[in-house]
Amino acid sequence: MGSNHFYTENPGVVTSAIKQGDYHLEGIACYVVYISRAGSIPLYHLSDPNSGNHFYTTDKAEVTSTIKQGSYQLEGFSVAAFSSSQPGTIPLFRVFNPNSGDYLYTTDEAEAQNAIVNNGYRDKVTACYVNDIRSGQGIPLYRLFNG
Repeated sequence: MGSNHFYTENPGVVTSAIKQGDYHLEGIACYVVYISRAGSIPLYHLSDPNSGNHFYTTDKAEVTSTIKQGSYQLEGFSVAAFSSSQPGTIPLFRVFNPNSGDYLYTTDEAEAQNAIVNNGYRDKVTACYVNDIRSGQGIPLYRLFNG
């Protein structure tokens, strides 16, 4: 398996991934919400068991097309985000590295741009909208990396 990012809201999963030596914690990627928040939609988690890569989206059509295109399978969802800007939210950018198959998600536009310019990523899109990380509101979505 190549290097990749993995995101979870579950501190137990974070601890387990680190203890197994598979990943190291890079920090909190953003703050998400529970499904019950008005206007929120599921943040779907898909994974490729062959490469170990992870893909996240709020778009049901993207879930379907990603599964049809290859070996990704739906892991489910336990948290939510927003498909459009809401008061107190910021964009969660997604960039893709075609060499490793890794998807990087960040609220920092400069980090996304740096990944494109210096690390072989491309295709910056807004994956969804999440609570502003500076607010500390919501559920932390932890970012781990195994590279």
